[in-house]
Amino acid sequence: MSLPKRPADQPSTIEPDAQPMIISHAEMSRAFDQGLVSPLGQTIAYAVHYQDTWWIHFEKGWIRTDKKLADMLDAEASRITAQDAIVARNAAIRAATRPDPDERLNPI
Repeated sequence: MSLPKRPADQPSTIEPDAQPMIISHAEMSRAFDQGLVSPLGQTIAYAVHYQDTWWIHFEKGWIRTDKKLADMLDAEASRITAQDAIVARNAAIRAATRPDPDERLNPI
């Protein structure tokens, strides 16, 4: 599933009172399925950006963050996105320069 890209330097815009404080797992699952959710990082799915704010996974659903935590997560998202790009680039370089497995077994 491809997730929507959100400029990491764009702070959360919806005022806290405009959103419910908690949403259900079912609602967040639907949003994931529709491609409306961006996780904090490729391997960090417990913090997600949805409806212009950040949500944290907990036992009974997803809880909306306050503005201070949202701003911190925006900064972390920017840093993590840059690191994810470096990891992806390095993996592509390794894959492109790795010899064919058959060549390693039967050198000519």
